[in-house]
Amino acid sequence: MKNNKFKLFTEILVILSIVLISFVGIYKQKENRMVNQVKKYQYSKDLDGYREVLLEVTKEENDESENTDTNSENNEDDTENKEEVDLNNNYEDYINSKKIIEKRLKLLGAQDYTIGQNTENGAIYLQLPENSNTDYILSNILQIGNFEIKDSEDSSKVFVNNNNIKKASYVTPNNETSNMYLRIKFDKNGKKVLKEISSGEYKTNTEEVETQNTENTETDNTVEAEVKSDNTDEVDANSSSEEKESEEKNNIQKKVVLSFNDKDMFTTSFDDPIVNGELILTMNAQTDDEDSFKERINNVATISRILNSGTLPLKYEIKQNTYIQTDINNNQLNNIYIALGIIFGIFLVILIVKYKTKGIIAAIANIGFLSLYLLIIRYTNVIVSLEAIFTGAIIVAINYLIVVDFLKMQENTKLINIFKSQIMKVIPIILIAIVFSFVKVTKLSSCGMFLFWGVLVSFIYNYILTRDMLIGKEVNIDEK
Repeated sequence: MKNNKFKLFTEILVILSIVLISFVGIYKQKENRMVNQVKKYQYSKDLDGYREVLLEVTKEENDESENTDTNSENNEDDTENKEEVDLNNNYEDYINSKKIIEKRLKLLGAQDYTIGQNTENGAIYLQLPENSNTDYILSNILQIGNFEIKDSEDSSKVFVNNNNIKKASYVTPNNETSNMYLRIKFDKNGKKVLKEISSGEYKTNTEEVETQNTENTETDNTVEAEVKSDNTDEVDANSSSEEKESEEKNNIQKKVVLSFNDKDMFTTSFDDPIVNGELILTMNAQTDDEDSFKERINNVATISRILNSGTLPLKYEIKQNTYIQTDINNNQLNNIYIALGIIFGIFLVILIVKYKTKGIIAAIANIGFLSLYLLIIRYTNVIVSLEAIFTGAIIVAINYLIVVDFLKMQENTKLINIFKSQIMKVIPIILIAIVFSFVKVTKLSSCGMFLFWGVLVSFIYNYILTRDMLIGKEVNIDEK
């Protein structure tokens, strides 16, 4: 009996911990203030407002096309033909730019966004939810993203570029003292070129250091010889000097430059031939500051995502960036939460009044489920819309009825029969959840995800905790 009470007390403590984390949070000091470490909800545009952004092709791009038209004014036929070609080229670049920007939006974690385009001038219209990720997304979707491996002395000598990249990824370090790695996998042609340059003249010359040491020794000996002998032949001196310069030129290590967005990232040579077509770059992420460490990780992750999206054929700039307030403000949303909370509280009181001690335990179990459910919603990046909030309320009501089923168990009723009955009742809900989750309309997909996670968490939670708290093992409810 004492063991049962201790077990029940432990389960209640676990539930209270979940409640505190979900509704209060976990706070950590940061820059002289306490910051909640629990992830925030991701609200839809209808609840949290949104950014309305206009992206336009830069004037430099337009000026180039205007100059092309001006230079062809002498011949009307040529002008018309060139205009048609320019329009076709511009149209393709506009469409490709939109596709790449949309791909970047997805890779950078944008949700519930809308995108449109004016194909006559290439202008792109965006609507993004207002959250902590919005500025990060806008600052990165317009990067040109061109990647090149070229000769360090002759920049026109490009070996591979974005067209040769098959996939880019990053390896996250285990802690602040570890390095981070950017892994770039190349296609068949890139693999071939990379193998050639890494095993050819761009391979690190391991004898270079020894050669330099030898040259230094020979130089010292030469100086001593000059001091001892004043009758040295000038012709021989000039000849040896020319030979030495020739040898120095031959011993110069040829290197390649890895550039991203026209900025040099690395200048290096290859220690070993790269035969698998995979280039692994060490990105130093070592730092004592946690925020700086996370920022460096985020930077490398962003580079890999930009590389995977392709190169923008045109340069865009943000012409308009406006925050649009929603019809539902924070006070109205809080009022909805308070109303739902009051209804929930009334039903818990009914449980306590009707079932006494077991009603208190059942009420605690219901509160624990709600807290865990809300945590799952946070960490699965489910978008919270107004419709999803009421869907969540339905899930809480269903869980309430499941707990009531436990309280109503009669003697000789098998627990397996209760679960079979409950599963049969929620099968239609599960089917609706699966269908809605794959719909592209945000309001429907968020409702589907709320249903899916709600049903899943409810059955796992009730099977592990609620069952054990109310009836223990699969026995008669009145068994002692």
